[in-house]
Amino acid sequence: MAINIMVVEDTGIVALDIKQCLLSLGYQVPAVVSSGEEAVDKAVEHAPDLVLMDIMLKGDMDGIEAAAEIRSRLNIPIIYLTAYSDRETLKKAKITEPFGYIIKPFEERALHTTIEMALYKSDMDKKLRENEEWLLTTLTSIGDAVIATDKEGFVTFMNPIAQNLTGWQQEEAKGKPLAEVFNIINEDTGIRVENPVVKVLRTGTIVGLANHTLLVRRDGKKIPIDDSAAPIKDDKGNINGVVMVFHDITERRQAEEALRNKEQQLRLVTDNMLDVISQVDLEGNILYSSPSAKTQLGYGPNEHIGTSIFEPVHPDDRQRVLATFNKSVATASPGKTEYRYKQADGGYQWLETVGNPVIDKDGKVTSVVLNTRDVSERKQMEEQLQYISLHDTLTGLYNRNYFERELDMLEKDCQGPVGVILCDLDGLKLINDTMGHAAGDQLLINAAKVLKETVPEAVATARVGGDEFALMLLTNEEDKVANAAQRIREAIDTYNASHMELPLSISIGYALSSDGAFIRHAFTTADDNMYREKLHRGRSTKSAIVQILTSALQARDFITEGHADRLQDLVEGLALAVGLPEQKRVDLRLLAQFHDIGKVGIPDRILFKNGSLTFEEFSEMKRHSEIGYRIAQSAPELAVISDWILKHHEWWNGAGYPLGLKGEEIPVECRILAVADAYDAITNDRPYRKAQSHQHAVSELKRCAGLQFDAQLVAKFVTVLEKKSI
Repeated sequence: MAINIMVVEDTGIVALDIKQCLLSLGYQVPAVVSSGEEAVDKAVEHAPDLVLMDIMLKGDMDGIEAAAEIRSRLNIPIIYLTAYSDRETLKKAKITEPFGYIIKPFEERALHTTIEMALYKSDMDKKLRENEEWLLTTLTSIGDAVIATDKEGFVTFMNPIAQNLTGWQQEEAKGKPLAEVFNIINEDTGIRVENPVVKVLRTGTIVGLANHTLLVRRDGKKIPIDDSAAPIKDDKGNINGVVMVFHDITERRQAEEALRNKEQQLRLVTDNMLDVISQVDLEGNILYSSPSAKTQLGYGPNEHIGTSIFEPVHPDDRQRVLATFNKSVATASPGKTEYRYKQADGGYQWLETVGNPVIDKDGKVTSVVLNTRDVSERKQMEEQLQYISLHDTLTGLYNRNYFERELDMLEKDCQGPVGVILCDLDGLKLINDTMGHAAGDQLLINAAKVLKETVPEAVATARVGGDEFALMLLTNEEDKVANAAQRIREAIDTYNASHMELPLSISIGYALSSDGAFIRHAFTTADDNMYREKLHRGRSTKSAIVQILTSALQARDFITEGHADRLQDLVEGLALAVGLPEQKRVDLRLLAQFHDIGKVGIPDRILFKNGSLTFEEFSEMKRHSEIGYRIAQSAPELAVISDWILKHHEWWNGAGYPLGLKGEEIPVECRILAVADAYDAITNDRPYRKAQSHQHAVSELKRCAGLQFDAQLVAKFVTVLEKKSI
């Protein structure tokens, strides 16, 4: 579906240029307006996907006011496209939460990138809001009471059921210690019971209440409850709070008491209430059935009398059950069988029955006593174990165990050739190391889906290794195997066209066995062909992955393109001052652009934190140097600066990371970058503070000279800055 973008620009020729640019990029432009008032009206009329907004407009309403009105009424993403970049304008613009800010004149590529990222972020914001609303609705609607606390044990949320049971409204309870709101005592002793949240926070495990626990409502009424409390953990396993789920078990208590009384009476009739005890004649007609038949099978004892035990048995199992019964009668010996049995509600359950013949004084079998129990859960577990033993749990494809078994069977039984296709997912380790194992797992799942859907005729599609897949085709034509491999390549291209954020790169090799006895030889040949293809395309594959990671950094990181440009100019000036040769200066500019590429592997909660990092958070942040090193090592165009990326946070006095280098052990390029990066960081806005003055930055550099920075480079850098300001 085409993207509609409305242009708000009061200069006609500029507006026309912007429109033509958007059309050339494949967007639609439903309206071009020149005033803020008209922008609001047209936005309501056309409901565009995005608005490009100039700030200074004709009329009484400027672009910032128009953007605020459009966002509040329609929640349409706004990108400012303006010639104004002064601090006061930027400050006003930020209030409207724009999705981008482009300074005129602009480059078409920059405009395209900003639009695509704004549309993506807007879509993600919408999905997040929907998820939050869904979760709140779920918690509000469930039948159990739910209370959530923070990591200190103070109430943060109560659903309506919890409010009703405790007598506390959420507004009153919020921020109070849970023990004040959730007062529980032992039913027998009346002594206050330890709050389960305290134990969860102490042990980090799920905790349930002991039996005979009463909740004392705010009005003093006591209610028997059952509950469990579980820790709320972040992705590093840290406990951020506790969620507690409980419910009133008054009715259950009453039902349990009634059941106990009934059981005492029923024990007089039968000693076995778990199993169904039946007596049948030699034709299988029921003479007696225990009361437990009602709970186990859905039939009351009187409904069962006179009916055949074979009639409700599943048709596929009936002959086997009948044969077991007849053998037991004929041999006067016990018989045992498992089968599916039709319940009163029409559904089937798995039963296990042991039959013991009743023999009269003459040694003749007169009837059979059956002991029947429900084994549905056991059968389900057996089926699950069978499935797990033959399938890959992540992708749902067959696993190597199944594939090897199929190879063995085909080698023994198949007389004709067999086609083998092997696929290797490129760059999985790099994705795992940088974007996390969740992204790597998703890549494997996506690859498996493409393979399964593209080659449905394969007799086996399996994940045979960490990043390897294999397919087998029963064919004697090599062209069919080659065609299947080509279809996979085309399917990957089609997939990647709509999944640019995490594309697939798969190396493929195939072979056809001469006959069924040489399938493993074909497997080896396909493997060799696959790795030959991987070698041919390895460089371009790694470069593409690095481009993906770089785009991810630009999308997530607060370090903007402007920072990279400034930093390149600063390091260039200092490099010239210390006499670095031209090639070193070229590499140094590359380092200025990509030194923080490892931040793609750092969680957003750390990258965007407003305030100081904790020790654990800082330890996580320090990993970005090593992550960046691994990324650069995988890309030929960045390999030359990989060592510098690893060492760009080392300190002159040895207190840096990750290697603890000091003095001239640190490459001079890293020392140059450290000085320039610190200056730019101080003199520009960061998520945790506002920009400081040039004088303050110079003072900080001098203060840290000989500690964090090379003192001689600091002196040179200050001189370079002074010359530039003259």
